[in-house]
This record gives sequence, structure tokens and C-alpha cells, in this order.
Amino acid sequence: MIYLDNAATTPVFPSAAAAAMDAMTENYGNPSSIHKAGQAAKKVLYDARKTLVPLARGFSAENIILTSGGTEANNLAVAGVLKGKIRQGGSVFLSATEHASVTEAVKEFSKYFNIVFFEPDRGGHITAKEIESKLTKDAVFVSLMLVNNETGVINDIDSIKPALKRLGADAVVHSDCVAAFGKVALPSTADVDLISVSGHKINAMKGVGALYVKCGVKLKPIIFGGGQQNAMRSGTENVPAAASLAAAAKELFADFDGVKARYEALYDKARKLLESLDFVRINTSEPSSKAVLNVSVPGIPSEVMVRFLQDKDIFVSPASACSSNKGGGSAVLAAMRLPDELRKSAVRISFGRQNEESDVDALYAAIKEAAAHFRICEAK
Repeated sequence: MIYLDNAATTPVFPSAAAAAMDAMTENYGNPSSIHKAGQAAKKVLYDARKTLVPLARGFSAENIILTSGGTEANNLAVAGVLKGKIRQGGSVFLSATEHASVTEAVKEFSKYFNIVFFEPDRGGHITAKEIESKLTKDAVFVSLMLVNNETGVINDIDSIKPALKRLGADAVVHSDCVAAFGKVALPSTADVDLISVSGHKINAMKGVGALYVKCGVKLKPIIFGGGQQNAMRSGTENVPAAASLAAAAKELFADFDGVKARYEALYDKARKLLESLDFVRINTSEPSSKAVLNVSVPGIPSEVMVRFLQDKDIFVSPASACSSNKGGGSAVLAAMRLPDELRKSAVRISFGRQNEESDVDALYAAIKEAAAHFRICEAK
């Protein structure tokens, strides 16, 4: 199997699976229990937060909230801030290319706030110019993903805080870094106040994520109950998932530069090969994470191409896994104003640590074969 859908999810590292198994079978106490077994489990949670701290400068372990994944982390960031600012009102800013877990959460507050969207340029980037032209003094919340999950492009999040400062706006800044996690450096507290990440994007198990919270940022909880995690996320903590996340993060970031170089080599080779085919259109522009390459083969619908490649034991996706379940095409590519023929034929190729350059060669050959099979061109 050649798995090139790593932006959807990744295979679990053996070390991450082993850490989860240990927490389930050996270190299985309830972290809220005061006895030795409970305190041992509680230490696993604290060690997991400590492991995440160095990945984003300025945040502390005590202010990292462990969640069920990126969606919950994004929901908590949006709702946690906006619930506390309803009386204040004002404007909320986000990009037209955000993940639905941000966009849909913001829509829940549309009767209380003015919602403004940053529009991408033709390459899909949210630029400093666009950000500066849209922000207003009454801004209370800004959310902008660092890396787009469908195209891999990098947005200018470091321009938000300076623009807010010039306006005199006191807004909380959030970044969905789920697609950036493990691919590019996470932002620091100088750039953002909240960061969302997800474990299954970096070879941890599914069902675990985290929300980094800058000291002093006030959130309202969205889950109520026993008061765990400083009453910000009630419910008995998922210790096995936290252990899995910590193990994967340790292994990944022990050789972060090497991992980045691997992605870059795979990306550069794939881009070069596919650009050589006159029937392929590249939808990813630079700067990008080098972990995702979005391409179109006009004349072959996305789902048809995905199934054709699947028959060759090669796995890619039409867009994000979440978007694919909804149908109706990619909102990201629509926001980029791509022609219908490119949107309807787009596929996302995403690289993982297990991939080899031979996987790229096989993908290239299979796409050429698909074009010949569907008479898009003659096979070369």
C-alpha cells in the first residue's frame, strides 16, 4: 500500500501505541484519585503537557488543555472566547479558507458579533495586505490557520498582532495549527494567544488534541462536570491518548529538521514530475508546508481519480477528509476562485514519514495511466 493521505490521518508510531497500551493496562488509575495509582496517571498528563510546551514558545504546561482532537480544540477556542464577549460585541475575523470546526463555531455567535472573512489571493494565501485591509478597531477575536489543510499554503499570521496594535484593538488571536503540526514551527505567544493541534496528524492515536492557551487569556468552558483541567474541560482525562500524543511528539521533534527535509524532498520530486505533465494543474502555491500537494487533472473528476489510484493501491483524497464526507466540493478551492473544472478534479496528495521517493514515482506513473485510460492524453 502507498498511503499518500497523511493530511487526513497518519499511521500510529509503535512508540505511541506502546505508550497508550501501558496507560491502559499498567498505569490505568483515574488522575483525579488521590492515591498512588491516580497520581501516577496524573503525572502522565503533566508529562504530556510538558512535552508539548517547547513546540510553541511562550506557553506553559499548566495552560495547555488536552482535548478529544482538533475539532474540540477549535470549538473551545472560538466558543470559549466569544461566550465571554457577548455583552461587549464587536467584530470577529476569520478566513474564508478555515476548517469547518472554526467556521461553524463562529456562525453560532453571528447574532452577537459582526463576522468578517479574510479572502485568499489566487494562490490561496491569506496575506498581510488582506489582513491589514480588513481588521478594524472593534475586533474582539481573530482566527487564522497557519497552514491550510487542503492546499498546504502558509498564511501570514505574524501580521495580525502588529495590525491590531496599530489599531488599538484588544482582540484574542487564535490559530488552527492542526495542519501545521509537525510540518512547520508553531507560532509563539508573540503572534497568537491560542493554538489548536491534533495528535493523529503526527502519528499519535486518534481522539486526542490540545489547545495552547496564553497566560492571562480568559476562556469560558464548553463542557461542564467534574472540573478537571482547571474546570476548562470537565470529564475524566484520556490518559492513554495523552501518553500516545506525548510519545509521538517526542519522536517526531527529536529529528524535526530531518522530518522537514524528508517532506521537502518528496514534495519537490512530486511537484517536478507532475508539472512535467501538460494535463496536470498544480493548485498549491508557495510558501507552503511542503507536506501537501493539491493538483487537478481536468476531465477526471476527483472521486474517479481517487478510485482509479485506489485500484493501484495508492491512496489520496479529493479534499480534506471532513469535506469529502459532505459533498458539494471544496470550499477552500472555491474561495481561491478556481474554475469549476479544476475544483471538480482536484486531489490532495499528502506525505508522511513512512513515504519513500519510490511512492512518488508510482503515483506519477499511475496518474499518467489514468490520463491515458480516460483519454485525457496519450500515454507517454
